[in-house]
Amino acid sequence: MRIKELFIYGYGKLSDMHIPSFSALQVVFGENEAGKSTLMSFIHSILFGFPTKQQSELRYEPKNSGKYGGKLVLETKEYGEVTIERIRGKASGDVTVTLRDGTIGNEELLAKILNGMDRRMFQAIFSFNIHGIQDVGRMKGEEISKYLLAAGTVGTDTFLHAEEQLQKVLDALFKPNGRKPELNQLLDQLKEKESELKTGKRQNESYTHKKQQALNLQVEMEQLQEHIHTYQQNIQNLNQLLQDWPLFQERQKIHHRLLELGETAFPIDGISRLEHLEDQLRSANSNLTTVQERRKLLETQLEAAMPDSRIIENESYIQLILEQWPQAQDWQEQIQALLFDIERIEEQIKRLGKDIHFVESELHLVSTIDLGIAMKERVKKATTEYFSLTTRHKELMKQAELEEKGLQEIEWKVERIEERLIPEDEFRRLSENQKKHTRIQQIQMEYQHVKEQVQMLRMTKGSQQSITSGFRLLAFLGLLGCLMVYSFLSKQGFLSVISAVGIVVLLVSNWLERGKRKESTKELSSLLEREQDLAGKLKELDTNPDQSDKYTEQLDLRQEWKELLLQLEIQQSRFKNVQDTLDNWKLEWRENAEHLTNIKNELRLGNHFSAEQLQDAYEILNELFHSIQKKEQKMVKLNALKGKYSEWADNVDKIANVESNHSLPIQEAIIHMKNEWRKATEKRDQYKELSIKLEELNREEQKWTNSKTSLMNAMDDLLKNADAKDPEEFRKKGLEDKEFQGLQIKLEMIDQKLNVHSIEKLERIQSLDELESEREKWTELVQSNSKRLEIVHKELAQVNYEISVLEEGGTFTEKLHAFYQEKDIFNQKARKWAKAAVAKHMLKLTMDRLKNDRFPKVIEKAEEFVRVLTNSEYTHLHLQEDGKFVAERKDRTIFVPEELSQATREQLYVALRFALVHVLKEEYPYPLIIDDSFVNFDRKRTKMVLELLKEISNTNQVLFFSCHEHLLEEFSEGNILHLTEIQSKVEKLKGIG
Repeated sequence: MRIKELFIYGYGKLSDMHIPSFSALQVVFGENEAGKSTLMSFIHSILFGFPTKQQSELRYEPKNSGKYGGKLVLETKEYGEVTIERIRGKASGDVTVTLRDGTIGNEELLAKILNGMDRRMFQAIFSFNIHGIQDVGRMKGEEISKYLLAAGTVGTDTFLHAEEQLQKVLDALFKPNGRKPELNQLLDQLKEKESELKTGKRQNESYTHKKQQALNLQVEMEQLQEHIHTYQQNIQNLNQLLQDWPLFQERQKIHHRLLELGETAFPIDGISRLEHLEDQLRSANSNLTTVQERRKLLETQLEAAMPDSRIIENESYIQLILEQWPQAQDWQEQIQALLFDIERIEEQIKRLGKDIHFVESELHLVSTIDLGIAMKERVKKATTEYFSLTTRHKELMKQAELEEKGLQEIEWKVERIEERLIPEDEFRRLSENQKKHTRIQQIQMEYQHVKEQVQMLRMTKGSQQSITSGFRLLAFLGLLGCLMVYSFLSKQGFLSVISAVGIVVLLVSNWLERGKRKESTKELSSLLEREQDLAGKLKELDTNPDQSDKYTEQLDLRQEWKELLLQLEIQQSRFKNVQDTLDNWKLEWRENAEHLTNIKNELRLGNHFSAEQLQDAYEILNELFHSIQKKEQKMVKLNALKGKYSEWADNVDKIANVESNHSLPIQEAIIHMKNEWRKATEKRDQYKELSIKLEELNREEQKWTNSKTSLMNAMDDLLKNADAKDPEEFRKKGLEDKEFQGLQIKLEMIDQKLNVHSIEKLERIQSLDELESEREKWTELVQSNSKRLEIVHKELAQVNYEISVLEEGGTFTEKLHAFYQEKDIFNQKARKWAKAAVAKHMLKLTMDRLKNDRFPKVIEKAEEFVRVLTNSEYTHLHLQEDGKFVAERKDRTIFVPEELSQATREQLYVALRFALVHVLKEEYPYPLIIDDSFVNFDRKRTKMVLELLKEISNTNQVLFFSCHEHLLEEFSEGNILHLTEIQSKVEKLKGIG
């Protein structure tokens, strides 16, 4: 079965929606609130009915109270194309099912087509969302195995919930140690009735005596049982003491040896600690001797490496001078370069000032001129406007000349036409004559038509025609008269009737023809009168000559004259517009000239500069300004460099005099200074290095001295703790302590095997024979008491029988009846508990049958899907005998579900659901509906599950609802349905409607 087409009349926010086709793998994409959940609910509602108001599911009734419902078109294997329409009606809606052959049905036919499938079963197997997958991640322990098992058998945990509900019923009726369950309460009441029954029994005197006898026997029997139990317990204790006697003897020996050794205070691991300290002390003495010898040698080397103090005291100055020597040389080069640049810039300034006619005394004013971006824009704008106005003036003058020429041509044409026009009164007379001429033509046409009609009537009314018609009438009448006489004489009645009818028809026709001839005569007279009247009118009107050509010519000239006047008016307006534009241009030209003058004044340029030269002059001024700035900057830099070089040279002279006591040239002084400083620094570094080594040796000597002292103190403390004078005595005490500790451990092990009470009892026993004699005594007591217990038991049975005979009295019987009535109520509740227990057992049998029949097929297919989803990381799934579900990794390691990651558990759930759909495809070939169930999967897992969906779509149609745009890359465009686009089209069609 697959969904082919869908119509939504009104369902939630969706209305008037039509989806013409669904592919085998149909992706329905839409953002949040786009209507995906509404569309899924619509499919469920059309197939299984609208949810009732008592149900928790939403009904999605339209807010605008419009049409509610829609229809689905399905393609089924058994029934072909099926149309299911469901609209508002009863609680679940009114449904109409139409088959391809025209068969129409209702819910019964729909149930037959769906093969008994209901909403709950469909949603459990073929429709699932992210919540079912997330439930796997929230479960713990055995809940996961049960949930996965349910997913692979019935698709849902419905049976699990049913089992829990039955367990709740059982717990509500009875709990082993409960008080609130009904059966527990009834049991307490039953005990009360039993107590009342016992009270009734005591009302009988004989019963009381027997009861006392039974009680005494019962007490004696309990005492005997207690004695026997006590004696047996004593025998068991004696057996245990006999078993513990060898260990006790060994314990006594160990205890005696410990007393001989006595308590010792020997340190823990004392021997090993002593040996370790002796090794460390020998090493410390050796290292201390070596360090002292190295220190003496280093002190001799340190005295020879003492540096020159004068060089060291002035080291920072010398180092600074030497570091600045390359820079000082560079300063000299820069000073020469700056002097050359300043001279070149001064020449450039003179040349630029000459270009714009600035004398040398005016050059200092350049820095006061505004040469910013605003001024540059003003110059550019003013000059551009100047060029634009010049160009526009040429264009306007040319346009004015053309418009004036056009105006003159139109005026000349108007004058020529006015010369050819006749006066207005003459044109009116010509117009009247034209109207008369038109009237004459109309009368002539009518006169000709009347003449033709008169001629036609005269032709049809000739005398010869009348005579011919008269003779023809008499001939036919004579013929018909003879025929009628003949038929009458020959007695042919039918022929006589025909003859008579013929005579009547001829007479009537003749009468009608005479009437027509009279009407023709009247019409002819009327036409002749109209002919004479029209002839008279023609004579009256036909007095003036025909002037139609002249009238037509004047009419055309007047029309052309009107058109030229209109053109003249338009041309005059265009010419005036050009003149107005020229006036505006003159204003703009004056404004631009004033603007250019102001700019020249601000730039301190003479008026002899034309507008064409203004922009170049600005550029020269700007370059002159920057050249002056550049000269000033270089002068500042030159003075700074001269100051630095002078300061450095003074420092060189000062330090050189200190070193050599006489003045040297700078070059020689630098070389001498550099050599002396290098020697002093080398000695200082050597001295410093030797000093550091000496300090290290001093620290090392102190370290080994301290170490030696510490080790000797530690050894003294160790001997003192053992109360030993020397190491030999210490080692002897160590051996004794080792024996003591071993015996202590052995004693503790024996004490663990012997409890305190056993030790206390064994200490009071003199020998093994005493224990065996005591055991024989208690054995004899057990035997004698057992014989007496058997006799008492028989006597008690006899007394109880006699009591039962006495319990048949009247008052006692009523209490007995009440007791059994209460017991009957208890039994009814117990049967109810038994029914629930049986139902739970049957549910378990059903689950076991599904596990044994369906689940192996599901497991087999699910293994294939799991290998695909996990990229063969997990290869097999198993259901163990205890009902637990396990997964096998490719390295054959077994995992229970709670040991797997959440993502892997979700993959197992998806594989089982897909496998169940595959197993049921023959019995229930329904579409698989999935609502964004893989959002927690990473990109790799998502791609694998989408590939699996494509494989499933080969057998079952798959409707995949998603709001994640990146998933669309995995599908072809033909398989993607954009809900937002469909809704937009629907809204547009509504707007057009």
